[in-house]
Amino acid sequence: MSRAQMLMFALLTMHLLLGVLVLAVAWSERRSRALRLWGSGLLAYALGALFIIAVGLVPWGVRQVVGDSLISLSALLTSLAAYQH
Repeated sequence: MSRAQMLMFALLTMHLLLGVLVLAVAWSERRSRALRLWGSGLLAYALGALFIIAVGLVPWGVRQVVGDSLISLSALLTSLAAYQH
């Protein structure tokens, strides 16, 4: 595994775990809409990045469109979370 692949895997794992942690806190303890939006944004970013690097499973054009759409959605969700807070 190259350094670039290792870095992408580490970033993907970090966003996925942080999104799950934020959603767990938002649903269990605080009932905060801002935290739920932020956690959803982190998960959308992780899924978008995962979709882009999923080589061989989906055609290239579809991977790019869906992955970029999920990453754009994550920016929207994070912005809404900041606005709600």
